[in-house]
Amino acid sequence: GLFVNHGSIGHVPLPISECGALLFFRTEIQSLLLSDTKNLVQLSELLVQDVLQCFVDNVIHFNSLTPAATVELLKYFVVHCDVDQGNNKADVLKRFETIYLQNVEQPKQQKIAHILMGKERHNLVLKENAIVHNLLFARLQHLTATAPKEPVFTWKMDISAGNQMDADFIEFLRSDREQFRKTGFTGIANARKWAAKIERKLYDQRRRPYSVDCTATGTGRNASVLCVKTKHVFDRTCMDFQRSSIQREICNLNRYIGVSTFNRQLNAKDLRMNY
Repeated sequence: GLFVNHGSIGHVPLPISECGALLFFRTEIQSLLLSDTKNLVQLSELLVQDVLQCFVDNVIHFNSLTPAATVELLKYFVVHCDVDQGNNKADVLKRFETIYLQNVEQPKQQKIAHILMGKERHNLVLKENAIVHNLLFARLQHLTATAPKEPVFTWKMDISAGNQMDADFIEFLRSDREQFRKTGFTGIANARKWAAKIERKLYDQRRRPYSVDCTATGTGRNASVLCVKTKHVFDRTCMDFQRSSIQREICNLNRYIGVSTFNRQLNAKDLRMNY
């Protein structure tokens, strides 16, 4: 029959019969994708349509590829397709973007983003590619839409019903009042003892949902304790929020995408100046 040479896997030419060409390519491509992704970029650029078609026809599924293999696949398309050229290969890369976003679930997108921003962070071919930027931006949009909202300040403090403290003090903590004066003591010693008990509870519970400063004043039955709420709990909540894995990823994505966009803008400006 008729034989055509569409390209090569590695350095080995692939003479393929016209009738069996597509099936053979898909078999070889699937084998390479699932076993030897490090050599994927060596596939001939003539095969980009065939590689993409494997995913279009569900011959190969993204869920069968590891995050590392998916990054290698992305490298292959980025190396052989220039989205700025406005040709068929540019269309392949854009179609790959669409298929990726439709089929790669968020947990895997997270791992892929981690590889791109970690191990591959110095790969300028990837870092300055618009499609890579779009894939990471889609991940950033998902996180921004679904992540817990940034804490909003309030003086109200969340105290459980079973907390062993005076009812009027618990009511104060749950309210939006900033200060509270505790009275009803027989003397300053009794007031200081109460204040010490409150502060001991505060320091014994490092993850307590409340924070106040207590100061005992007065003498005899005029003794009292002034309780003033502090922002320690809110500050700690904000710190925990910023340190969360989701916020760290959002921060890293913003930094990576920002740098990538800036670099592309510089490159475009250089090109205009050359003209």
